[in-house]
Amino acid sequence: LIPSHGRDDPPFSVCGQGEVQGINGANCRHSYSPGDGETNPFSDYDSEENKKAYDLSQKQRQLIKRRNLKRTRKSAPLSGMIPRATG
Repeated sequence: LIPSHGRDDPPFSVCGQGEVQGINGANCRHSYSPGDGETNPFSDYDSEENKKAYDLSQKQRQLIKRRNLKRTRKSAPLSGMIPRATG
């Protein structure tokens, strides 16, 4: 039994559980477990530390995107399909 806390949440059966794009799928970070509805397991969560981790992950994503763009431009034929960066 999962408490709804007054919300009208859909059942897991319509959330694609067990599918790649559904709940608990490949990129899903949701979690669910039995609880008493009163205790918050994230009460000792440090928002400043979380922000630092988030900022670092965004910087890493930016570096990876930049690297992939350079690889794409380098491997593209010189026929003008992808314009070269200027500057």
